[in-house]
Amino acid sequence: FRRVLFRSTGDESGLKTVTNTNLAAPYLPRAVARRRRGQELMERMEDWQRGTAPAGVRFLTAAIDVQASKFMVHVMGWGVELESWLVDRFAITTVRRTEGDHPSVIDPAGFIEDWRELVAQVVHRTYPVEGFDHALPIMLSVCDSGGKAGVTERAYEFWRLARDRGLGRRIVLIKGASGPNAARVQQTWPDNRGRADRGAGAVGDVPVWMLNTNILKDGVAADLKRDKVGPGYHHIPSWIGSEYFDEITAEQRDAKGWKNPRQLRNEAFDLHAYNRAAAILLQEIGRAHV
Repeated sequence: FRRVLFRSTGDESGLKTVTNTNLAAPYLPRAVARRRRGQELMERMEDWQRGTAPAGVRFLTAAIDVQASKFMVHVMGWGVELESWLVDRFAITTVRRTEGDHPSVIDPAGFIEDWRELVAQVVHRTYPVEGFDHALPIMLSVCDSGGKAGVTERAYEFWRLARDRGLGRRIVLIKGASGPNAARVQQTWPDNRGRADRGAGAVGDVPVWMLNTNILKDGVAADLKRDKVGPGYHHIPSWIGSEYFDEITAEQRDAKGWKNPRQLRNEAFDLHAYNRAAAILLQEIGRAHV
C-alpha cells in the first residue's frame, strides 16, 4: 500500500516509516539516489503552444513567488494520477500605479495596490485546451506569504480583499513549515495579537497553509525522474527558456532536506512544489478528482 501511495502522490513518509521502524535503518530519500541533471530534462522537451493546455489536462493550478520587485508565476495543468504539464511561466513586473508618466515597478512589500494585479493576471486567467473549443480556469492559485519586511502584512491584506470579492477559495496563502516532521500540508490561522515581536497584522482571520517543502520537493524530484508518460510524469514544453533547467536543478538533497548552498536561482523548483501543494489541496477539499 505504501508503495502504491508513493507512486500516486510522491509522498515518501510511509516508506520512511517502514525503513526506520521495521528495518531499523536510516531512510535516504529516493531523490538523493538518482537526481535528474538539467541536460537530461532538456532532452525530454515536447512541443505544444505556450499558454495552451494539452489535451490530457483536467484542471489548472497556479503558484506565485513574491520577490522584491516582481511576482513570478507558474501555471501547471494536472491530469490523471498527478500527471502534469507546465502550461505557462511569466513574471508580473509593472502595475497600473504610476510614477510620473511611467508604470511603476512592483513593490509587494510596500503597496497593497500591486497585489491586486494577481486577481486580473492570475486568478481570473483562463487557458484554451488543445483540440477543444473551451478554456480552463485556474482552479486554485497559491501565493507565498513570506519575504522581506512588509510582504506578509500585504499578503494578509490582499487575501482579505480577495475574500471580500468572493475569491477566498480561489487563492490561498502558503508558507514553508519549519519542522522536518511537519505535515505535508496543514491549514493554520496565524494570530499575533499580544505579540510585541510580531507585526504582520495577523488576527486569526486569514488561513495560511503550512507546507513541508522537503516532502513536496521529494515528490517533484521523483516526478522528474520518471521516464514513462503516465501517472506522475511531468511534461516540459519546448518553449521554456534554459534558465528553467538551472532553476529546477539548483538544490541538493541530503538526509536533512533540500539545500541551496550556492544560493542559485531556484524559482522553478519552488513553484513546482507550490503547484504540487495546490493540487493536493484541491484533492483534500474535494474540488478535483485525479
